[in-house]
Amino acid sequence: MPLLDGLEVAKAIRKENQTVPIVILTGYSDRERLLKAVNLKLSAYLLKPLDSMQLRHTLQTLKITIQEAQNKYIRLQGGLYYEPTKMRLFKTHNEEIKLTKKEQLLIDVLSREIGKFVSHDEIIYRVWNDEMPDYRHNKKLTQLVYRLNKKIATCVSKEVQLIENGYSFGYRITLPESQL
Repeated sequence: MPLLDGLEVAKAIRKENQTVPIVILTGYSDRERLLKAVNLKLSAYLLKPLDSMQLRHTLQTLKITIQEAQNKYIRLQGGLYYEPTKMRLFKTHNEEIKLTKKEQLLIDVLSREIGKFVSHDEIIYRVWNDEMPDYRHNKKLTQLVYRLNKKIATCVSKEVQLIENGYSFGYRITLPESQL
């Protein structure tokens, strides 16, 4: 590049954005440049001449990393966010709504197929996996959904009903209107 080198461009990008992936393809391998590159949190520092398989592997790895970062949170109704890897629910990205273990399991089961109904039996089997299911679990499930919807209504808004009952279909988490 005639006016700036790649490290200067990466440094300028890092001033604006700390997370955007940056891959540098360069002919320089001296120690001083490599040390500067480390401080820039680059995704990759590839040396010329470049092997096409190395580039392909780097780009595929980067694609997976980006997809995982995008899937860290699932956006739900009422501005809620769910983090599946840790089974946590947030009003915003940093304001957590405290959930019981059963509430965590319920949201986890329903968040795997947002917008689709999950049968009562499947929910009972997954949420009360340490118990032998019987007729009382239907009432336990109804109460769990009621308590969780009530907790969310008091934390966010009375209009927000996270979990919807589909009578004989089961329960589901509906998508926010902007994602329908």
